[in-house]
Amino acid sequence: MDTGEVLKVYVFAACLPFSGKLYAKGSYDMREESWVDAHVSAFSSFGGTTPILVPDNLKQGVVKHTVDELVINEQYRRMAEYYGCAVVPARPRRPRDKGAVEMSVRVIEQRAIAPLRNQLFTSLRQLNEALLEKVREINARPFQRREGSRDEVFVRQEKPLLIPLLAVMLDTLDEPLTQM
Repeated sequence: MDTGEVLKVYVFAACLPFSGKLYAKGSYDMREESWVDAHVSAFSSFGGTTPILVPDNLKQGVVKHTVDELVINEQYRRMAEYYGCAVVPARPRRPRDKGAVEMSVRVIEQRAIAPLRNQLFTSLRQLNEALLEKVREINARPFQRREGSRDEVFVRQEKPLLIPLLAVMLDTLDEPLTQM
């Protein structure tokens, strides 16, 4: 039922380090379930996982990150373990650790979210479809200062290095997914 209520949406952004290939997904909240779901969706979109995840230090992923101790959120840790990834959070107050994703957030804000700001979406699914289409356009656009596009560099040089999702699934066939 359409109530006409305006709902706030949070956008998860991910990028691969070499190609800069982007992924974005909106959700109604920033709870750990949404955080993990966004990662799983990104892995599916990329067709594989990276050996290392470098999240920001938000509570959905990192409970504690000090010089002496690193505590990863349990649900996030289990997801990373399931997909064969190590979680190495960006160091606090070290902007160089997250330069690629910070630039990606800006690109997604300017080239995907801003052009959609005056459109009316009646469901989160509808918004995510439009957002994904804009991100696809960004990934296909040629680079200005280097040859190719995000998609072309990804296919040629980065995709072969990803951990294929099929391999992840075959390794865990004995484990029920509900235990993740």
